[in-house]
Amino acid sequence: MAKRKEQTVADYDKIIAEAFRRLRTKYGKGDQYPFEKQLLEDVARDLLDKRVIEPIRNIPDIKYTYDARKPFPREIAATGFWAITGRGKGKYTFERIEQDNLIRIPDDLKLKYSLTTLKDITPPAVAAVLGDDVGDYQETRQFEPDARNARGGFGSIAIAWGV
Repeated sequence: MAKRKEQTVADYDKIIAEAFRRLRTKYGKGDQYPFEKQLLEDVARDLLDKRVIEPIRNIPDIKYTYDARKPFPREIAATGFWAITGRGKGKYTFERIEQDNLIRIPDDLKLKYSLTTLKDITPPAVAAVLGDDVGDYQETRQFEPDARNARGGFGSIAIAWGV
């Protein structure tokens, strides 16, 4: 499962980089590049025809992957910080932003707190419908500060660690 996921993420990089290339060719250098989901489908089909990628099962996941789970490929990152924003169903815009939209947890902070894997509590009826897709979700970890109960029980936060 992990190998398929790694390949899918690598394929997403190829698709998003090629889509960005096409948009820059179409619009020139700028701060916004509007596009539709169809562009990602066309790029994926072209790369699949050239045997550069494997078939992609969930085209919209490409956009969501770069929202918060993973940085853009180097080719895009080299031109600045970008986000993909929604403009309606199946409509998006690459927008230049002032700073990276990913929150990076410093290594020293990760070591300061203990991580506990949460039990998968997906109801069987839902798991049956998800099939293999259930393996595509990020491993979720619980991040609990040691002193949380001593400070009025502020609670804990769940963080999906990136791939």
